[in-house]
Amino acid sequence: MIYFIKPFDGFQGVKGNEEFIYDLTYQLGEDSLTMNYTYYSPLAMVADSLVFNFSNKSHSYKTHRLFIEKDKKDWRHRYTAQVPLEVIKEFYAVENAPVILVLGGDEKMSYDISKHKWRKFSDIMRQILNMISLNE
Repeated sequence: MIYFIKPFDGFQGVKGNEEFIYDLTYQLGEDSLTMNYTYYSPLAMVADSLVFNFSNKSHSYKTHRLFIEKDKKDWRHRYTAQVPLEVIKEFYAVENAPVILVLGGDEKMSYDISKHKWRKFSDIMRQILNMISLNE
């Protein structure tokens, strides 16, 4: 069975109006899931890693570019990464809102989320992850 978790757009760039949108795909029995993500920025940037900062820890994962294209005034970047299921469970279990970083060479894009949005979305995600565990 494959689970697809629809795109979530609650993370925003700390420098301005940059968006970070992601979706998750998980196949039962696997130890990781696929995170496809899109981020927008005024400058084109080739990313090489995706970092989750939460609970005083950093988890970094290699990314693979799907495409980069000009979208009106900004650049749209689409990437994919494999993330261990256990890290995703920890990510959604934290009470304090995490930070997501996209790194590329010497460049860094930082995205955060409001506490209110995080509480609401992380609660939904914990329920989904629990359902997945029950079906393993």
